[in-house]
Amino acid sequence: MEAIRGLFVLLVAVTAIDASVVTNLYKLTKVPGRTPNRRVPLQGEWINISMRSDPVLTVPTGTAVELECEAVGSPPPSIKWHHGSNQVTEAEIIEQNEVVNTAIGKVRSRLVIDCATSHHQGMYSCSGTSGAKSKNSSPTSILIEADSVASTECQPNAQKSPRITVWGPTMLEVIDKDVTLQCSAVGNPKPEIYWLNNKNQVLDTDLVSPHYKVLSNGDLIINQITWDDMGTYTCIAQNSLGQDKIESFIYPVKKESSTQS
Repeated sequence: MEAIRGLFVLLVAVTAIDASVVTNLYKLTKVPGRTPNRRVPLQGEWINISMRSDPVLTVPTGTAVELECEAVGSPPPSIKWHHGSNQVTEAEIIEQNEVVNTAIGKVRSRLVIDCATSHHQGMYSCSGTSGAKSKNSSPTSILIEADSVASTECQPNAQKSPRITVWGPTMLEVIDKDVTLQCSAVGNPKPEIYWLNNKNQVLDTDLVSPHYKVLSNGDLIINQITWDDMGTYTCIAQNSLGQDKIESFIYPVKKESSTQS
Protein backbone atom coordinates (compact mmCIF):
# COMPACT_ATOMS: atom_id res chain seq x y z
CA MET A 1 0.00 0.00 0.00
CA GLU A 2 2.82 2.40 0.86
CA ALA A 3 4.48 1.71 -2.51
CA ILE A 4 1.25 2.48 -4.37
CA ARG A 5 0.76 5.67 -2.37
CA GLY A 6 4.35 6.71 -3.06
CA LEU A 7 3.98 6.09 -6.80
CA PHE A 8 0.80 8.18 -6.83
CA VAL A 9 2.59 11.12 -5.19
CA LEU A 10 5.41 10.84 -7.72
CA LEU A 11 2.99 10.83 -10.66
CA VAL A 12 1.24 13.93 -9.32
CA ALA A 13 4.60 15.66 -8.94
CA VAL A 14 5.64 15.06 -12.53
CA THR A 15 2.25 15.81 -14.11
CA ALA A 16 2.77 17.27 -17.61
CA ILE A 17 6.37 16.05 -17.90
CA ASP A 18 6.56 14.00 -21.08
CA ALA A 19 6.94 10.22 -20.91
CA SER A 20 10.48 10.25 -22.32
CA VAL A 21 11.87 11.60 -19.02
CA VAL A 22 9.70 9.72 -16.51
CA THR A 23 12.42 7.05 -16.24
CA ASN A 24 15.00 9.70 -15.34
CA LEU A 25 12.69 11.23 -12.75
CA TYR A 26 11.95 7.83 -11.22
CA LYS A 27 15.67 7.20 -10.76
CA LEU A 28 16.11 10.63 -9.18
CA THR A 29 13.22 10.46 -6.72
CA LYS A 30 12.16 8.04 -4.03
CA VAL A 31 8.76 8.61 -2.45
CA PRO A 32 8.01 5.95 0.18
CA GLY A 33 4.81 7.62 1.40
CA ARG A 34 3.33 10.95 2.39
CA THR A 35 6.17 11.73 4.80
CA PRO A 36 8.81 14.05 3.30
CA ASN A 37 11.49 11.34 3.07
CA ARG A 38 12.31 12.20 -0.52
CA ARG A 39 15.80 12.06 -1.90
CA VAL A 40 17.70 13.03 -5.03
CA PRO A 41 21.14 11.56 -5.73
CA LEU A 42 23.50 13.79 -7.67
CA GLN A 43 23.23 12.94 -11.36
CA GLY A 44 24.88 14.07 -14.55
CA GLU A 45 23.55 16.83 -16.76
CA TRP A 46 20.89 15.87 -19.33
CA ILE A 47 18.29 17.49 -21.55
CA ASN A 48 15.37 16.61 -23.84
CA ILE A 49 13.72 19.15 -26.15
CA SER A 50 10.71 19.14 -28.44
CA MET A 51 8.80 21.51 -30.71
CA ARG A 52 5.16 21.67 -29.66
CA SER A 53 3.94 23.39 -32.83
CA ASP A 54 2.80 21.73 -36.04
CA PRO A 55 5.55 20.88 -38.56
CA VAL A 56 4.04 23.29 -41.11
CA LEU A 57 1.99 26.42 -40.44
CA THR A 58 0.36 28.32 -43.29
CA VAL A 59 -0.89 31.77 -42.28
CA PRO A 60 -2.22 34.88 -44.04
CA THR A 61 -0.05 37.98 -44.10
CA GLY A 62 -0.77 40.28 -41.19
CA THR A 63 -1.94 37.64 -38.74
CA ALA A 64 -0.39 36.62 -35.42
CA VAL A 65 1.65 33.41 -35.17
CA GLU A 66 2.94 31.58 -32.10
CA LEU A 67 5.45 28.74 -31.87
CA GLU A 68 6.03 26.80 -28.66
CA CYS A 69 9.01 24.78 -27.53
CA GLU A 70 9.55 22.62 -24.44
CA ALA A 71 12.76 21.47 -22.78
CA VAL A 72 13.25 19.23 -19.74
CA GLY A 73 16.61 18.71 -18.09
CA SER A 74 19.01 19.03 -15.19
CA PRO A 75 19.93 21.72 -14.45
CA PRO A 76 16.73 23.50 -15.66
CA PRO A 77 17.26 24.36 -19.33
CA SER A 78 17.48 27.67 -21.12
CA ILE A 79 15.88 27.97 -24.58
CA LYS A 80 16.80 29.95 -27.69
CA TRP A 81 14.88 30.35 -30.95
CA HIS A 82 16.34 30.21 -34.45
CA HIS A 83 15.02 31.35 -37.84
CA GLY A 84 17.06 29.39 -40.36
CA SER A 85 20.65 29.81 -39.24
CA ASN A 86 19.95 33.06 -37.37
CA GLN A 87 19.25 33.26 -33.65
CA VAL A 88 16.15 35.37 -33.05
CA THR A 89 15.95 35.37 -29.24
CA GLU A 90 18.36 35.40 -26.35
CA ALA A 91 18.20 32.51 -23.90
CA GLU A 92 16.36 33.25 -20.67
CA ILE A 93 18.97 32.17 -18.14
CA ILE A 94 17.71 30.99 -14.77
CA GLU A 95 19.49 32.78 -11.94
CA GLN A 96 21.63 30.30 -10.03
CA ASN A 97 22.60 31.13 -6.45
CA GLU A 98 24.67 27.98 -5.91
CA VAL A 99 27.68 26.49 -7.68
CA VAL A 100 26.14 23.01 -7.80
CA ASN A 101 22.56 22.83 -9.09
CA THR A 102 20.68 19.55 -8.74
CA ALA A 103 17.27 20.74 -9.89
CA ILE A 104 15.24 19.07 -12.60
CA GLY A 105 13.04 21.45 -14.53
CA LYS A 106 10.67 21.69 -17.45
CA VAL A 107 10.77 25.01 -19.32
CA ARG A 108 8.49 26.23 -22.11
CA SER A 109 9.11 29.10 -24.48
CA ARG A 110 6.83 30.82 -26.98
CA LEU A 111 8.02 32.73 -30.01
CA VAL A 112 5.35 35.37 -30.64
CA ILE A 113 5.06 37.00 -34.08
CA ASP A 114 2.41 39.72 -33.84
CA CYS A 115 2.08 40.44 -37.54
CA ALA A 116 3.42 37.89 -40.02
CA THR A 117 4.95 39.11 -43.29
CA SER A 118 7.10 37.52 -45.97
CA HIS A 119 10.10 38.35 -43.77
CA HIS A 120 8.90 35.74 -41.26
CA GLN A 121 8.58 32.88 -43.74
CA GLY A 122 10.99 29.99 -43.32
CA MET A 123 12.19 27.28 -40.94
CA TYR A 124 12.12 27.79 -37.18
CA SER A 125 13.67 25.66 -34.45
CA CYS A 126 14.58 25.96 -30.80
CA SER A 127 17.68 24.85 -28.93
CA GLY A 128 18.00 24.03 -25.25
CA THR A 129 20.98 24.05 -22.93
CA SER A 130 21.34 22.36 -19.52
CA GLY A 131 24.81 22.92 -18.12
CA ALA A 132 27.20 21.64 -20.80
CA LYS A 133 24.49 19.63 -22.60
CA SER A 134 22.64 21.05 -25.61
CA LYS A 135 20.00 19.76 -28.02
CA ASN A 136 18.08 21.11 -30.99
CA SER A 137 14.40 20.55 -31.71
CA SER A 138 12.86 19.41 -34.96
CA PRO A 139 11.95 22.40 -37.18
CA THR A 140 8.63 24.05 -37.95
CA SER A 141 8.02 25.80 -41.28
CA ILE A 142 6.00 29.00 -41.50
CA LEU A 143 4.47 29.64 -44.93
CA ILE A 144 2.94 33.04 -45.66
CA GLU A 145 -0.02 33.14 -48.05
CA ALA A 146 1.11 35.29 -50.94
CA ASP A 147 -2.36 36.44 -51.98
CA SER A 148 -3.12 38.04 -48.63
CA VAL A 149 -3.34 41.85 -48.55
CA ALA A 150 -3.58 42.29 -44.80
CA SER A 151 0.00 43.55 -44.47
CA THR A 152 -1.22 47.17 -44.42
CA GLU A 153 -2.66 46.41 -40.97
CA CYS A 154 0.77 45.71 -39.46
CA GLN A 155 1.67 48.45 -37.00
CA PRO A 156 4.91 48.02 -35.03
CA ASN A 157 3.61 49.94 -32.02
CA ALA A 158 0.10 48.51 -31.96
CA GLN A 159 -1.33 47.82 -28.53
CA LYS A 160 -1.67 44.17 -27.62
CA SER A 161 -2.69 42.13 -24.60
CA PRO A 162 -0.03 40.26 -22.62
CA ARG A 163 1.38 36.92 -23.64
CA ILE A 164 3.71 34.95 -21.36
CA THR A 165 6.69 33.76 -23.40
CA VAL A 166 8.91 31.85 -20.95
CA TRP A 167 7.86 29.82 -17.92
CA GLY A 168 8.62 26.61 -16.03
CA PRO A 169 5.61 24.30 -15.58
CA THR A 170 7.46 21.85 -13.29
CA MET A 171 10.47 22.06 -10.98
CA LEU A 172 12.01 19.44 -8.69
CA GLU A 173 14.66 20.74 -6.29
CA VAL A 174 16.46 19.66 -3.15
CA ILE A 175 15.09 20.95 0.16
CA ASP A 176 17.03 23.95 1.55
CA LYS A 177 18.10 25.11 -1.92
CA ASP A 178 16.76 28.14 -3.78
CA VAL A 179 14.30 27.76 -6.66
CA THR A 180 13.73 30.19 -9.53
CA LEU A 181 10.37 30.11 -11.31
CA GLN A 182 10.59 31.88 -14.65
CA CYS A 183 7.91 34.17 -16.05
CA SER A 184 8.58 36.56 -18.93
CA ALA A 185 5.88 38.30 -20.94
CA VAL A 186 5.38 40.59 -23.94
CA GLY A 187 2.62 43.09 -24.60
CA ASN A 188 1.92 46.76 -25.25
CA PRO A 189 1.60 48.50 -22.82
CA LYS A 190 4.33 46.54 -21.06
CA PRO A 191 2.66 44.00 -18.78
CA GLU A 192 2.98 44.07 -15.02
CA ILE A 193 3.80 40.66 -13.54
CA TYR A 194 2.71 39.34 -10.18
CA TRP A 195 2.60 35.93 -8.51
CA LEU A 196 0.21 33.86 -6.39
CA ASN A 197 1.83 31.41 -3.97
CA ASN A 198 0.84 27.79 -3.35
CA LYS A 199 -1.98 29.01 -1.07
CA ASN A 200 -3.36 31.24 -3.86
CA GLN A 201 -2.22 34.39 -2.02
CA VAL A 202 -0.80 37.38 -3.88
CA LEU A 203 2.90 37.86 -3.17
CA ASP A 204 3.39 41.52 -2.26
CA THR A 205 6.58 42.56 -4.07
CA ASP A 206 6.70 45.84 -2.09
CA LEU A 207 7.36 43.95 1.12
CA VAL A 208 10.84 42.66 1.94
CA SER A 209 10.53 38.89 2.41
CA PRO A 210 13.32 36.51 3.41
CA HIS A 211 11.57 33.72 1.54
CA TYR A 212 10.19 35.25 -1.70
CA LYS A 213 11.73 37.65 -4.17
CA VAL A 214 10.22 38.79 -7.49
CA LEU A 215 12.89 39.99 -9.93
CA SER A 216 12.44 42.89 -12.33
CA ASN A 217 12.14 40.44 -15.25
CA GLY A 218 9.18 38.69 -13.57
CA ASP A 219 10.98 35.61 -12.22
CA LEU A 220 10.12 34.44 -8.70
CA ILE A 221 12.90 33.23 -6.37
CA ILE A 222 11.93 31.08 -3.39
CA ASN A 223 14.80 30.89 -0.92
CA GLN A 224 15.70 27.67 0.88
CA ILE A 225 12.60 25.69 -0.02
CA THR A 226 10.93 23.38 2.47
CA TRP A 227 8.31 20.67 2.12
CA ASP A 228 5.65 23.35 2.81
CA ASP A 229 6.61 25.07 -0.45
CA MET A 230 5.32 22.16 -2.55
CA GLY A 231 2.42 23.10 -4.77
CA THR A 232 1.26 25.27 -7.65
CA TYR A 233 2.38 28.89 -8.11
CA THR A 234 0.63 31.18 -10.59
CA CYS A 235 2.26 33.94 -12.64
CA ILE A 236 -0.08 36.61 -14.01
CA ALA A 237 0.94 39.17 -16.63
CA GLN A 238 -1.50 42.07 -16.95
CA ASN A 239 -1.94 45.33 -18.82
CA SER A 240 -4.89 47.57 -19.72
CA LEU A 241 -5.95 45.20 -22.53
CA GLY A 242 -6.10 41.95 -20.55
CA GLN A 243 -4.02 39.30 -18.85
CA ASP A 244 -2.27 35.99 -19.39
CA LYS A 245 -1.32 33.45 -16.73
CA ILE A 246 0.57 30.20 -16.27
CA GLU A 247 1.09 27.71 -13.44
CA SER A 248 4.35 26.31 -12.07
CA PHE A 249 4.52 23.26 -9.81
CA ILE A 250 7.33 22.87 -7.24
CA TYR A 251 8.23 19.46 -5.83
CA PRO A 252 10.82 19.52 -3.00
CA VAL A 253 12.97 16.42 -2.54
CA LYS A 254 15.41 15.33 0.14
CA LYS A 255 19.06 15.07 -0.81
CA GLU A 256 20.40 11.54 -0.61
CA SER A 257 23.01 11.20 2.11
CA SER A 258 26.25 9.28 1.54
CA THR A 259 25.23 6.73 4.19
CA GLN A 260 22.02 5.72 2.39
CA SER A 261 22.07 2.69 0.13
